Amino acid sequence: MVFKFLNVTLFFLIFVVLYSQDESATVYIYRPSVGSYRSNNLYVFMNETYTGSLKRNSLLKYTTFNEGRLEIEVMTSKSQRSRKALIDLQFNKEYYFVLESSHRKIKFVETDKNGFQKTSNTVKAERNINFIQEKYKEKPVKAPNNISGTLVAAGTGFAITTDGYCVTCHHVIDGAKSIKIEGINGDYTKQYAAKVIKSDSTFDLAILKIDDPDFTAIEQIPYTIDSDTKDVGTEIFTLGYPLTETMGYELKLTDGIISAKSGFMGITALYQVSAPVQPGNSGGPMLDKKGNIVGVINAKHILAENATYAIKSALLVSFIESLHFEIQTDNNENQEELPLIDQVKRVRNFVYIIYKN
Repeated sequence: MVFKFLNVTLFFLIFVVLYSQDESATVYIYRPSVGSYRSNNLYVFMNETYTGSLKRNSLLKYTTFNEGRLEIEVMTSKSQRSRKALIDLQFNKEYYFVLESSHRKIKFVETDKNGFQKTSNTVKAERNINFIQEKYKEKPVKAPNNISGTLVAAGTGFAITTDGYCVTCHHVIDGAKSIKIEGINGDYTKQYAAKVIKSDSTFDLAILKIDDPDFTAIEQIPYTIDSDTKDVGTEIFTLGYPLTETMGYELKLTDGIISAKSGFMGITALYQVSAPVQPGNSGGPMLDKKGNIVGVINAKHILAENATYAIKSALLVSFIESLHFEIQTDNNENQEELPLIDQVKRVRNFVYIIYKN
């Protein structure tokens, strides 16, 4: 029995390696030891997701299984955004950058493989960072006849009105030519067209509106958005659709506590929580044990275990109010702590899969 299990495991590992090598793109970024930029660490973000830090004379290797726009951003240790580079990624290609720095500026210099190797051949192996984005590539879903291209399960969203408005993260729908929403009233056999009402990369929030002739109003939304800042230690849970191709399309629950009232590098608009998340959870609701929404899942720390970040609900409320329409969630804050099983049953029909192409 043990031998059989090991055989199955080995097959699975081989499969993952082969699958991962199919259709990928790789970005290399090298920070030389020369340069007078004061910051010891430069923090690197790929499409607004923290990827790693670069010390002097260090190299970052980033592999992704997604084509299209990639925004690279470097932040100093003082939380001041510095420089950006945009790449139109194509599969089976490699991209090489050297960071040139002076007292006040950082510049991306793109080069070829030979030039990059000459510049970075003194890098110490122990300082190298290897980052793999999304080890499991989302399998494209066949698009409806009226949409060209393919639809990919990009993230999670949740309802805020009975007439079709819902919330997700900006990065979930960024660059989408079209958007579909699935899971309304618990129905996973029907997808509804949606449009972007407002999206903001700074807040990483987006408001969508279902814009489909087949859509009818949903039931009264059973939760409210609680804009009060929650204390460290508050128990929370999240709902979402992570890694749907390998984990399935059933709504997934994770739970934990609020670990800190600030997020990455002390950003006060975020919570850090211990609930584990995966790609696809972005845009999903974070609720307290009374069933009130207290945040929106938007990122995780790649280099730390169970360090998840959620946008605080106070920022979400301000974002919604800027549109000048009424939030139609339950106006009365839930006071009773129901068992988690019952909380999930109340909420699940209002948490959706967001597709884009």
